[in-house]
Amino acid sequence: MRLKHLTHLTSNYLSKRIIFTLDMVLSLFSTLIVILVFNFLVSANLFAGRFFLTYVLTAILATGVMSYVTQSYRIIIRHLVVRDIVVFGAVALGKAMAITIALLIAGLEFQTFFLLPLFDFFLTFFLLAGVRIAMIMVYALYNNKIRERSALQRLL
Repeated sequence: MRLKHLTHLTSNYLSKRIIFTLDMVLSLFSTLIVILVFNFLVSANLFAGRFFLTYVLTAILATGVMSYVTQSYRIIIRHLVVRDIVVFGAVALGKAMAITIALLIAGLEFQTFFLLPLFDFFLTFFLLAGVRIAMIMVYALYNNKIRERSALQRLL
């Protein structure tokens, strides 16, 4: 009975909403990590005032829009190919460009913090692609475990 339940799970895909939410959380996480590290290295208070609000809101909005436009949340994880990795790069690049434009328009000391969107791009890209690759590895391990149990059951 339990084996039938496990094999049923292998045929299901993760919900697109879950993937979209995961992408948004990863993007927000990368933004906060970049600001935290840069805040520590430069000894500036980036968490206070308009800079933080502009940066974070733009990052969230840009990630949502770019994910929707590229439909990166619809990529089937089991069938991930190099072309799909480029889509994650497009999402991260769109986010970084939107942040750069928003900071320039807001007139916030961008010349001091010009590296933030660049680091944000790289961290967002590596998190989006890395989590997908990790999901593929977990899925492969899961499938192997089911195949082993199925083979053992047939053997007995």
